[in-house]
Amino acid sequence: MQRAFTRGAYRLQQRVLPTVPRYRIAADDKRKESLLGIDAAIEAARNELSHQVRKTDQWPLFEVRATLLPAERIRLHVSLDLLILDAYSISQFFHEWHELYEHPGKALPQLGITFRDYVLADMQNQQGETYRRAQAYWIERVERLPSAPDLPVRTDPSARKSPRFSRREARMDKERWDKLKVMARERGLTPSALLLAAYSEVLALWSTSPHFTLNLTVSNRRLVHQDVNHILGDFTSLIMQEVDRRDTAVTFTNFALRLQQQFLMNIEHSQFSGVLVLREWAKWFGAPLHATMPVVFTSGLIWSGDNEASDLEEFGTKVYAVSQTSQVWLDHHVMEVKGELVLTWDAADAVFEEGVLNAMFCSESVCSWYFGSSSSSTLYCALLP
Repeated sequence: MQRAFTRGAYRLQQRVLPTVPRYRIAADDKRKESLLGIDAAIEAARNELSHQVRKTDQWPLFEVRATLLPAERIRLHVSLDLLILDAYSISQFFHEWHELYEHPGKALPQLGITFRDYVLADMQNQQGETYRRAQAYWIERVERLPSAPDLPVRTDPSARKSPRFSRREARMDKERWDKLKVMARERGLTPSALLLAAYSEVLALWSTSPHFTLNLTVSNRRLVHQDVNHILGDFTSLIMQEVDRRDTAVTFTNFALRLQQQFLMNIEHSQFSGVLVLREWAKWFGAPLHATMPVVFTSGLIWSGDNEASDLEEFGTKVYAVSQTSQVWLDHHVMEVKGELVLTWDAADAVFEEGVLNAMFCSESVCSWYFGSSSSSTLYCALLP
């Protein structure tokens, strides 16, 4: 059965299949293979799955493979299309999958709402006064929103066509991260606001102008039903966040507080979607919509507190991951895994000049305050006082 509905500015088509075949995980038996052969097999699976683009009109929009290793070990490869799952849903997916793996006879609870029901309910909210206020708020702000950070990128347009993404990752141990969160809260900052400010500071150092707009992805699950937090789907919403670091006399703490205050105002008017804001911005400035705001910040911490992402490692330690999104050049993810802070940059390397991303992520000039030193993977706590 085909269902048509509109979400935001897009008309979407979803097919709700009455039944689907039992999904079978393909297994590649390398238990008697040499270490060289095992590494080659894992690398081949990784290269294929990490950049595959599945047909959106065919089930399934995911793939799972297993590489069987010596000593009864298994390397699990999972590819998920973000058209159907947001970050919270991915965590929920792994949690439920692990529950069924540990308890094969367990039945998951029946939900009283589907993702389609949610979308239709959300559409109704776009007819009221709250939506009209949000629309007026963003229309008034559009002409004052600066462009994306002007970073050192290649001038060759071909470098921006279907670029491959790579990941850079750093971690902060639980003890230091807990201390940093306490310091942030004492100054009225959420952990996400602190990390957004740190990211913005790095970008301001490398951007031609320290006044720019970041594309923030946030989960937008409105409480339309008691079961809404158990639905798997893409609830992602975009927020256009203005960053102004032109006044270097402003302390880092005050800069972060201003960013946080602006974000809270933005999220209060989020019913006028970021996609619509981008369209209005592109029309106002006569700019092409493609890759208009390609520098992104994604927090998995939730702005009001901590959100544990350990469900992603219930089957074992994550050894490799990468995400890629069309019209995005750089996406900074932050999350907690088993109490540790995980900082991740997924970037289209070919878009940027040689060495720029490595230098931005960890250079003496940046790490002296952002990571502590060029070889450390911890934030520098002294940036707050």
